[in-house]
Amino acid sequence: MAAIDAPTSVVYSSRRRNTELTWSITLQPVSENPTAPRTRVYLRLRMAPIKHQRLANTIGELFDLLTVAGMAAGLRERVSEHRHTRS
Repeated sequence: MAAIDAPTSVVYSSRRRNTELTWSITLQPVSENPTAPRTRVYLRLRMAPIKHQRLANTIGELFDLLTVAGMAAGLRERVSEHRHTRS
């Protein structure tokens, strides 16, 4: 773990052979309305150096789709549970 700025962001960094990898998840409030709060989720992935740019882009996009879809499903589930427990 590279950094935690609870409750707004998590940054993770690691090394895979010669490639430095860093990803972060950041939450940013969009609405201050207490009856309808909204939050934007940012996901960032950085890798360098990359030998095979086209392959990295293709696999990276697929990985992003699967990762973001799984994370979004988990967030939806947690938000739904939270709404039910508050009611």
